Amino acid sequence: MKKLLLFLLLVCQIGMAQTSKPIKSRVDRVIVFNRGAQLFTTEKISLPAGTHQLVFENISPLVQEASLQAGAGNGAVVMDVRYNLYYTVVEKKPSDPALKKLEKDLKAVLDSLTDIGFTMKGLQNRINNLSTERNILLGNKMMRGEFQRDSLPVFQQSIEYLRIRLENINAEMLKLEREQSKWGDLRSVLEQRQTALQTLISGNFEPAVENPQPVPQVIITLLCERAVNTEVNFNYFVENAGWTPTYDLRADNNSTDIELNHRAGVYQGSGIEWKDVLLTLSTGNPNESGIKPVLSPYLLSFEYYAPSPRKKMDRQVLAKPAASSMTDDVKEMAEESAKDIDGVYDYTTVTQNALRIEYEISLKYTIASDGQAHQVVIQNRKIPAQYNYAVVPKLDPDVFLMARVTDWEDLNLIPGTARVYFEGTYVGQTVINPGTTNDTLLLNLGRDKSIVVKRTKLKDKSRERILAENKEVIKTFEISVRNTKSIPIRLIVEDQMPISSDPSIKISYDEYGKASFNPDTGKLIWDLKLDPKENKKVSFSFGVKFPKEKQLQI
Repeated sequence: MKKLLLFLLLVCQIGMAQTSKPIKSRVDRVIVFNRGAQLFTTEKISLPAGTHQLVFENISPLVQEASLQAGAGNGAVVMDVRYNLYYTVVEKKPSDPALKKLEKDLKAVLDSLTDIGFTMKGLQNRINNLSTERNILLGNKMMRGEFQRDSLPVFQQSIEYLRIRLENINAEMLKLEREQSKWGDLRSVLEQRQTALQTLISGNFEPAVENPQPVPQVIITLLCERAVNTEVNFNYFVENAGWTPTYDLRADNNSTDIELNHRAGVYQGSGIEWKDVLLTLSTGNPNESGIKPVLSPYLLSFEYYAPSPRKKMDRQVLAKPAASSMTDDVKEMAEESAKDIDGVYDYTTVTQNALRIEYEISLKYTIASDGQAHQVVIQNRKIPAQYNYAVVPKLDPDVFLMARVTDWEDLNLIPGTARVYFEGTYVGQTVINPGTTNDTLLLNLGRDKSIVVKRTKLKDKSRERILAENKEVIKTFEISVRNTKSIPIRLIVEDQMPISSDPSIKISYDEYGKASFNPDTGKLIWDLKLDPKENKKVSFSFGVKFPKEKQLQI
């Protein structure tokens, strides 16, 4: 019997849902993905026993409804959660004197419009009658002189009558059309007045708001078997948000470590401000499909395939020019990054699971809904590195300072651009690409003008000659390097010799000294150690034979 009474009590409580006053919620935590963000809200609420409908406002208008979910603690049960757009309606009492005056004015306008309609119809009938009379006159055979027995005087009299009558008809029609136009203008004014009065009477007109917008809401229905103090939480996904990684690399000749400052440019246009929120930056993307693809049968059939062009050799991304060519935006960002922010990096926790990397930041940030990138600090690391200089004189005579980082997999990096600072000076930008399969991560730290490199073709050791049916070309190049620094350096010099793509092209690799040579790619690498103020020269030579009647660019 007690169980039955308890069941009936619960049923009664369910049927007596209470609608509360809207709660102005605030976002307190956000997970920002590469594209999109999950917004979290938690509110502490005291509720009596029964069923309650809680209405939360200050919600993003870009909610993906399928992502909306809610929860509650301390015994409160979430029965339903939904997204709603609320439209404000201004109610008017039937006995309101202002409403009666509006209805009276509307009736007068409608009566006037009816009278104007009849007047304009009468004017149009008179215009039609005059138009018919004019057509009859113009179609009369006597007026056109088609009767052979008509004398010239009779014809002249007919023409004179036609002229006078047509002038009268046209003048009267013009007068009627002008009058018709005036009545039409008055009708347009009254129709606008009619629309305004009908809007006021309907109760949906708000003089203080020119374009009233609907109010987004999240409505949560809760069941409480007893009075509780509970925390109600809900979250939802919005697409118009994201983040991009940026890095600052700081190196010094006096240190074997590179300082890596990892930042994020967080942007959002969710329609609401994220004020003092805790951020978690995730490399995941909920917009990407999580379903494994399925293989279809691999069917072969005869087809003509056009030959694809030969792929170009990959080249390393070189650092951009020094600070003299910086844009104003880059200068501003460089100055901002130079500020002392060492302490904030201690507030980031990095988590790597099977699907993504997450950077949980325990500092609170405010991100405006303006679509602009807002800088968020992630982490600061000291990276052990080995330094050397590198040059590719065939493409660029400038020498680049390179840092070689091993065991970089533990840094939890993702691809992004990096601003490079060397000895406290901004030297350019480079790219960090941890997606490489190499065990060493190469970082470009910028150009160094104090090492001079020159590549020269040696004319006395280069020649062309005809041998029977073939033509032979021999080329020799010399690369000279000079270290003007006061410290010893290690310099990696890269060049190349050609490789044949046709059996009729024969290539001989005559000289390349102590360089390492890859015959498959033609790549040459010299690993040089130069003392302060030291000069060194390296050279290489190759020969090419091909049919003399053919042209070959070497």
